[in-house]
Amino acid sequence: QGGADAQAHCERQQQSKSFFHRFLPDVIHSPAPERTSEDADLIRKEFPGGEVLVVDDNRSVLRITAALLRTQKIAAHVADCRADALRKFGELSGRIRAVFLDAQLGDEISVGLLQNMRDIDAHVPIIVVSGYSKGEVDAMFLKAPPDGYLMKPYTVSELQAVLETTKG
Repeated sequence: QGGADAQAHCERQQQSKSFFHRFLPDVIHSPAPERTSEDADLIRKEFPGGEVLVVDDNRSVLRITAALLRTQKIAAHVADCRADALRKFGELSGRIRAVFLDAQLGDEISVGLLQNMRDIDAHVPIIVVSGYSKGEVDAMFLKAPPDGYLMKPYTVSELQAVLETTKG
C-alpha cells in the first residue's frame, strides 16, 4: 500500500506541472525490479561505473542527468518527488554508489529527505545539486550537511569529479 500512496502523492505533485512535463513518457515511477545474480552481472558489465539515484522535481533535469551518467557507463535510477525518492532509495540500498539530490523539491528544502535517506543507509554519499551557491546550500543544510555539492548547470566532467571525490 505504501507504493500506491507514494504514487498518488507524486501524481498530485505533478498536477501542478506544465503540459510538457505531465505528458512526457513516464518511466520515473517504475519500481526497481528484483535482481538475480545474472541481472547483477549484466548491469555490472553494461554499467561498470555503478548505479546512482538522481532526485529532482524537473523531469528534464532527470533525463539529461541520466543521459550524461550513461555516457560514463553509470546506471541512473530517477525519482521526481520525496515519496518516490525514499521508496527507491530503500529498494536500491546496498546497490547505489551515490545520490544526486536537488536542494529544493517543490517549495521545500530537501534537508529532511537527506536525513531520512541517511537513516536508511548512512554509507551512501548524498550530493546536493542546486542552482544556489555553495554558501546558500551550506546554510540550507546546516542540520545535515551533504557529502558533496554540484552547481546547476553542470557538465559530465563535473558529475564525474563530484562522484570521485565523494566515494563512500
